[in-house]
Amino acid sequence: MEKSRGRHPTAEEIARDGNDKQLIRAFRFRSLTEIIADRQGPQWLVRDWLETNSLSMFFGDAGSCKSWFLLALALHIAAGLPFFDKTVTQGPVFILAGEGHRNLGRRLSGLMKHYDIDSSVPLYISNSAASLTENESVADVLTEIQRLVDENVVVPALVIVDTVSRNFGPADENNTQDMAQFVRSCDWIRNEYSCAVILAHRRW
Repeated sequence: MEKSRGRHPTAEEIARDGNDKQLIRAFRFRSLTEIIADRQGPQWLVRDWLETNSLSMFFGDAGSCKSWFLLALALHIAAGLPFFDKTVTQGPVFILAGEGHRNLGRRLSGLMKHYDIDSSVPLYISNSAASLTENESVADVLTEIQRLVDENVVVPALVIVDTVSRNFGPADENNTQDMAQFVRSCDWIRNEYSCAVILAHRRW
């Protein structure tokens, strides 16, 4: 497509270029009237605290029991039980566990006994970390989730990434492009199932 020097191409010029037609259809501006007419109230996974189809971060110092809290949250959502007196929308939970596998069974047993939750709830935990900065690894995660969706007729309500650093792969957390790729991967998972995604992160 030819562009006149000193100006951007017009919409008509772009539309004549077949490669850009899809872009024209996907990107547009919406009027205020249209946006207001399409407004919706929040859809809560945990009332007043966590929305469905959202990406959020739970962070704290090392040793501040982040994993304990998120395991308890996961169990309550999987079982459909109120969490700290907040009603939840019951649904399957998937955890990308990057650490703590050795003691995971004991942690879960203690929490399940404390909250009177049995092992039949739809909670699924990975056997290793994933590299969410690499497309191939993200595809593996989605393939495994889909396998469980197909076998058990479950659709994720929540995916927990515990922790960011353990599931970051060989990339650099302080590199803007690498972090952007990580966030895109989390959005990829979120958009695939319209589920909530929580990132557990250590505060430095």
